[in-house]
Amino acid sequence: RQALRSSSATATLFSRLQDVPKSKSLALCTAAIFFMLSRDRLNMDLDKASFELLVQLLRSDKDSSWRSPNSAEQKQYSKMQMKLRLQLQSTLIHGINHLDLDNLTAGQL
Repeated sequence: RQALRSSSATATLFSRLQDVPKSKSLALCTAAIFFMLSRDRLNMDLDKASFELLVQLLRSDKDSSWRSPNSAEQKQYSKMQMKLRLQLQSTLIHGINHLDLDNLTAGQL
């Protein structure tokens, strides 16, 4: 987290992830980064591009284009959900009671 926060690396990272709406797996990973950074005690400043990305992630669960992904993308997405679930269970035991770990989505994080 410290490495991402240094020298505005988060703004650079999030500005390069503007294609998130095209991939359900990328959206989940990006939401996980936002979630992990939000757990930090330091304030997180969002520039316009980061804020727009966050809004896209919040809307992503309602996006009808993701309702029927192809089987390869669905396998990748399920794999990412499982990895993220394990990561959250092992590192964030306290304070994740509000998360449905069996059905992780970008909008939920």
